[in-house]
Amino acid sequence: MSESLDPHDWSAFRALGHRMLDDMVDHMQQIGARPAWRGVPPETRDALRHPMPREGTDLAAVYDDFRRHVLP
Repeated sequence: MSESLDPHDWSAFRALGHRMLDDMVDHMQQIGARPAWRGVPPETRDALRHPMPREGTDLAAVYDDFRRHVLP
C-alpha cells in the first residue's frame, strides 16, 4: 500500500477549501470592527501547549483548531 498526500475525497477537499477561502475573506472584511489586541484565552493557551501530532490529522479537524485558536 503506497502512501499519498492526495485527499481521500477530492469533492470534500474542494468544499473545505472553498469554506476556508470564504472564511478568510469574511475575516478580512470584518477585521476593522475587531479590537487590535486581546489576551489569549486559557483554553487556547492550553491547546497550543500540546505537542505536535506525530501522525497525519484530518484536514477539517486542523482547520477547526485554526479557527478556534489561531484566527481570533
